[in-house]
Amino acid sequence: MLKIKHHEFWNGRLYESPGYIYLAWHCLIRGVGLKTLFKANYGIEFGGASFASEYKIQEHIGLQYFPATQLLKVKNNTQNLNEAQVFAHKHGYPIILKPDYGFTGRGVFKVQNEAQLKVLIPYLKIDYLVQKCVDFTVECGVFYIRHNGKAHISGINQKHFPTVTGDGTSTLQQLLDAHSRHNHFWKSYLAQHDLTQILKKGETKRLSDIGSHTLGCMFTHDPELLTPKLETAVLDIFKNVPGFNYGRMDLLANSLEDFKKGKFTMVEANGIEALPTNVFDPKLNVWQSYRILFTHLKQLAQVAAQNRQQPAQKITLWQFTKQSLVAKKEVEDQQTHLETLPDLTRI
Repeated sequence: MLKIKHHEFWNGRLYESPGYIYLAWHCLIRGVGLKTLFKANYGIEFGGASFASEYKIQEHIGLQYFPATQLLKVKNNTQNLNEAQVFAHKHGYPIILKPDYGFTGRGVFKVQNEAQLKVLIPYLKIDYLVQKCVDFTVECGVFYIRHNGKAHISGINQKHFPTVTGDGTSTLQQLLDAHSRHNHFWKSYLAQHDLTQILKKGETKRLSDIGSHTLGCMFTHDPELLTPKLETAVLDIFKNVPGFNYGRMDLLANSLEDFKKGKFTMVEANGIEALPTNVFDPKLNVWQSYRILFTHLKQLAQVAAQNRQQPAQKITLWQFTKQSLVAKKEVEDQQTHLETLPDLTRI
């Protein structure tokens, strides 16, 4: 009997295609074209499309809400190394290196020391962010929508990072091979682990800090985490941020209790192309998942229509598609390039 894998593991474009059709219909009936769609988030570059600069989005929201972050331009890697070293000396190791525009956690590295930094920097072929590492144990995706002047949180998902538990005899590689969520994308961060290591019986090891379900992170639909304190803390950030009306924030907290109290740090903000990532909860069937997705996309069209009189950058559908594909290829090529790195676990 043919068994269809859970929609969480479908090809991203395959899963999203019905959503694009649904969004196109709601844009059509509201007279919303591509340029108008960007106006949902008229305050940020191209509405926060996938090829928009994450650093510019952070600047617009307010750098004070994010861990210390610095932009490294690809033009001068010698200067980048100097700047990254100064940054690390100020904020301490480990630090996070991630592309200025990202796709499902590709190209992200947790740098443990200066020797690793010296190896990594020359491999950077696109603009990167260097960010202070926040050692919090809880990460959640929080979706925010502001329509007709009224803002609300429309969804929350907790991120459960991939771990393995030792049996005293198996190597880390063998434990990985037996992991139910292991896929070929994991090699993007496994270079940071000694795969010959043998964990003690009962010893648990977290494999990644990258909050991407493609890279093994499990997302769960957690509306019960929304409290008045959390909602107030999020809405207070955005009430003075013009032109950011639709998107998902990735928030770190020291515990779920702190998170529910509104004590968090924002590590990333995504605009109009953001998905409500609670749709990937393994407990949801595909129809429940699409209900959440379609509800959000309908609201995106509504928010864009409401802001149609706002200014926005001009771009054609062809230019938008080309820039998206180019950005995605650049990140994928960067990841492929990083996979040729020497064994960082020995540095």
